Amino acid sequence: MTLPKYAILEQERRFLLDPDALPPLPGPEGWLIEDLSVRSSRLRLRAMTAFDGSAPVFKLCKKYPRDDPRGGPIVNIYP
Repeated sequence: MTLPKYAILEQERRFLLDPDALPPLPGPEGWLIEDLSVRSSRLRLRAMTAFDGSAPVFKLCKKYPRDDPRGGPIVNIYP
């Protein structure tokens, strides 16, 4: 597969976990992830806000068409 300029290969990974088998989490660490997709395009604006109250991180993403459902080319732009 030839990747478009600036693109990397993204591999989709999804897991089903049994919540009862997981260890307890240490606290409210993590991120609130909010996605906004631009209609009729392959663009997504993502806002990632840490639970610790720090400034949000934004990134613009473009996913290219792909033949393989497990992954394909993607470009992320961090302002």
